[in-house]
Amino acid sequence: IAAENGEPSAQFAVALYYLYGEGEIKQNYEEAIKRLEVCDAQGNLSAKKYLGDCYYHGLGVDQDYSAAFKLYLGVHEGGHHESRYQLGKCYYHGYGVKQDYAEAVKFFNIAVDPRKFTYLGLCHYYGYGIEQDYNEATRYLNQVLQKWGIPEEFTSDTIQEIFINSAEKSDANTQYELAEDYYNSKNYVSAARWYKKAAEKGFRKLVIYHDYEGIAAWFQRRWKANSWCAVEYVRFTEA
Repeated sequence: IAAENGEPSAQFAVALYYLYGEGEIKQNYEEAIKRLEVCDAQGNLSAKKYLGDCYYHGLGVDQDYSAAFKLYLGVHEGGHHESRYQLGKCYYHGYGVKQDYAEAVKFFNIAVDPRKFTYLGLCHYYGYGIEQDYNEATRYLNQVLQKWGIPEEFTSDTIQEIFINSAEKSDANTQYELAEDYYNSKNYVSAARWYKKAAEKGFRKLVIYHDYEGIAAWFQRRWKANSWCAVEYVRFTEA
């Protein structure tokens, strides 16, 4: 009743019910678009974003990237953050606007959608719109694979392959960080692999957890190493 009486928030809620299907309301893209357009005309930026999604994916209308881009841009210019990830995608792929990787990176950096990290990882890996940086690419893609998930337009095999290539080209510090992440997540096989690679690139950090004072005292030269065991330990830590 509130929606039929023109109450804005109720109209928007009903539009979403039609968009996704909710309760007794069956999914109906055409009806959703009609109601979203009314909400958009009332200044509802979230409705404008959902309209953009309909045009982007071709839901209830012919797919139209140009129309989607204009709607997403209107949401951003209206001061709302919801469409920044979508704008980044449009610039990255050249959907509805001339391809521009620098603009894509700009919007991904200010977006809140965690799916942006896949794109930022790829931009750093390939040097799209930003200086090529395998270390940053590795950090981003590692988080994507372990935490954030991969956008539907990419396959996990593709991102995994790029991630491994990037990690192989990263410096020793980044490979050590990667090993630490795997170790902390109890993936000891992968941890050992990247600890070894970091060491092969010259990473020298060694962390020894102990409950005996001499372990640190010998290394710090506070105690003199006399026994063969202590002598060999000091020699090992200096190697």
